[in-house]
Order: sequence, then C-alpha cells, then structure tokens
Amino acid sequence: MADLAEIRPVHVRTNTTPAHTWSGLSELNLAARLTGPGAPVDPADFHPPADVPAADAVLALSGPEPGPGGVELTDALRARDSGGRMFLPAARPVAVDRLGPALRYALDPVPSDHTGAQCRPLVDAYVLMLGADGVSPGLHRLDTRSGPPVLVRLAGRDWRGEVGMLCDRTPAVNTAKADAVVFLTVDRLAGDRWFGARGYRVLHQEAGIVAQRISVLAAAAGLSVRVTNGYHDGMIRDLIGADAAQVPVFS
Repeated sequence: MADLAEIRPVHVRTNTTPAHTWSGLSELNLAARLTGPGAPVDPADFHPPADVPAADAVLALSGPEPGPGGVELTDALRARDSGGRMFLPAARPVAVDRLGPALRYALDPVPSDHTGAQCRPLVDAYVLMLGADGVSPGLHRLDTRSGPPVLVRLAGRDWRGEVGMLCDRTPAVNTAKADAVVFLTVDRLAGDRWFGARGYRVLHQEAGIVAQRISVLAAAAGLSVRVTNGYHDGMIRDLIGADAAQVPVFS
C-alpha cells in the first residue's frame, strides 16, 4: 500500500487589512481596560441642570419600606425575567406602588472603579408612563437631586411616535402595552472629557448597573422587564429634549 502524500492545508486569509492599521482601535481597547480608581469625578458634570417643576407635576416614589424578610436578593434574581420570547404585557393598569420600588433606587450612589468614593451613577433616567393606575400617560424624568426620588413630568411631549417606532423596530416587544418605558441616557462628551478613550466603556457600565437594578427591583415587585436597543436615538433625544451629547444607551 502506497504512502499517502503529506497534507499541506492552505491557510485562507479572510481579512486582508494589515494589522498595523488597527492601532487606533487597539489603543482605544487598551485604554478602556485600565483598572483602579482614577481622579474623583464631579457627577454634576454628567447631568443636565435640574428643572424646578410645579407642585402638581411631581410624582413621589416614596413609600413604606419592606421589613426584614420581605424579598431575598437571591429570590429576586431567580424571578428576574424578560417576559418570554414575545413581550406582550397583559395586565393594565399596574398600581403605581408596584412601579415605585423598581424606580426608587435606580440612581442611588454606587461604588465604581472611576472614583474612590461612591457617587450617583453617571446616567439619567426618563420614564414614559403608559399604564400606571392614577397617572395619565406621559414622559417623566427621574429626579434624585433635590431630596427623595420623584418623577418630574415633562409637559408637552408627544410620545406616540416613539412608541410606534419602538414597536416597529422591535416587533417582539409590544411597547404600546407596556406599563412604563425607561430610557437611560449618558453624556458622551462629559465621558470623553473625564475619561478619554475609557469613557465609552465607563458610561455603558454605569448604564448597565442602573438597568440591572431596575430589572431586579421590578422582579422583586412581581414585574417583568425587557431591555432593548432597538430604537432610533435621534427620536428619543427629541422626545426628552436633549442635545446630541446625550446618548440613549438602553430602553
């Protein structure tokens, strides 16, 4: 029996771009992976100035706190879900006191590797109420800077186009039947000023912390939360009244 010829497989190069042209991307990646606390940041530089709302434009989120043995974190984590393959909410309206706990602590200070002390997440949250008992549909901003967390109603915002856009871009998520939609935004220019190339990753980590908080707290209240990136960011900025520096990173 004759010996088989030596097999010499040919390596097929699928990427013809020379590696040296990736230097900018590589540097960005390395800068984003720096570890350890940096210089303390001023969280106020990442948020628009607070409005002074009329008294009837504020929805308080305070309420009685659950006592010991209320909801274990492990139980809430197990219960946390995204509403199944098709996100089709059925029960409406939902009681406000069930939504309150899911939003009340969303922007509480957290320890982060960008500063040596705890500070408020470098994120802003806007809540589009669609099916809350006793609350007419409309856009609110979650405000924690003047005391206990409240929802400040932003008057005169036509949100119907955004709901239609969300349903069209993410057909598996029936946004129109959701009790509430939360938009999380970050100031990308402030991130660049404070962190340089690392800013993109830091701000997305901060937004991820807030999104996970809302998801777990909602699960503790028996609610489902679906995170989606299927939206037109320009339409969301127009809705909340933000400039191009404010980037929506979650809804």
